[in-house]
Amino acid sequence: MGGTEIQNYYIAKSLINKEWQVHYIREKDSPKPGHIEFDEKITLHSIPRKWIYIKWLNIFHIIKIARRTKFSAWYIRGNISYVFPVLVCAKLYGGITIWNCSSDLQAEARKDALNDTGILWKPFALLNRLIYEKSLPYMDYRITQTKLQQKMLESNIGLSSRVLYNAHPGPEYSLADKQPDILFVANLKAVKQPHLFLELAERLGTSRYQFKMIGKPSHKSGLMGKISRLEKKNRNFNYIGELPIDKVNQLMASARLLICTSSQEGFSNVFIQAWLHGLPVISLSVDPDNLIKTHGLGSVTGDLKNTLLIVKEFMENMDRWRACSERCINFANNHFSLENAVEEIEGMARGGSSIK
Repeated sequence: MGGTEIQNYYIAKSLINKEWQVHYIREKDSPKPGHIEFDEKITLHSIPRKWIYIKWLNIFHIIKIARRTKFSAWYIRGNISYVFPVLVCAKLYGGITIWNCSSDLQAEARKDALNDTGILWKPFALLNRLIYEKSLPYMDYRITQTKLQQKMLESNIGLSSRVLYNAHPGPEYSLADKQPDILFVANLKAVKQPHLFLELAERLGTSRYQFKMIGKPSHKSGLMGKISRLEKKNRNFNYIGELPIDKVNQLMASARLLICTSSQEGFSNVFIQAWLHGLPVISLSVDPDNLIKTHGLGSVTGDLKNTLLIVKEFMENMDRWRACSERCINFANNHFSLENAVEEIEGMARGGSSIK
């Protein structure tokens, strides 16, 4: 389950607890027309899975669902192709529309957003982007994950938004239960730079620290081969693979640090999970809204050499780690409350929020 799906799930469950009826429209291979499923009181509607740049062609399937159900509010967080269909359905059958930015890419200037698109696919990507940009101004509410995304959206697309940080339910934790575990939690994509965590674990291979790598495996055999070799070489390194969020939370409850080697992130759910569990985040470069530096929630190191030094400092100086850990918990509880975030979204869904 990715970050967007996790946030959607938390919001859905919280709204159900507030006696909302929640419907989730998802893509599925070969769905049965009109078939409805239920999962934890969430009503599931399935539409065909389509290529990334033409998902808006599912508009006719979504219209059928909207005609049957008559939603009072639409909350969209995910692929930009679905902004247009949601807008059309809301105009036809009613409902407040709420768009939530799910990545920096969605707030980038058009030319930057299309920069890495292959030449054969660029016409499709451009059409998809134009439909999105023309539809977005008509959404009733727009939410961005960070102040940076808010500035980008205003500068690049000329639209205002409300910053609402990602949120998580508070965990049960005890600082006394912490073990010398250092975690990496991310799918093994190139942008996450997992090879740097492997290098960190290898350089500290003779230490008593335990390096645990969690995330969906890569399709690149070279990276998976390095992981396998390091596991055989270093007894203090373990690749666990992909885990459900509750299992990740269990590992965080007993760990000391989270390492982020990503070159780019929006606002990582994993950061919030870590802070709620009292884990300082040691990040090579990513620092959403400068929260790590400003509020002392870990350290932004800049390179692997500094990362080594900072990791040793946090792992050996328990007074420093404990002070930072307590700051992380207090800050996370005050700023990433799921209850507060859902209250904001619920206000928008009722059309009562003054922030658009």
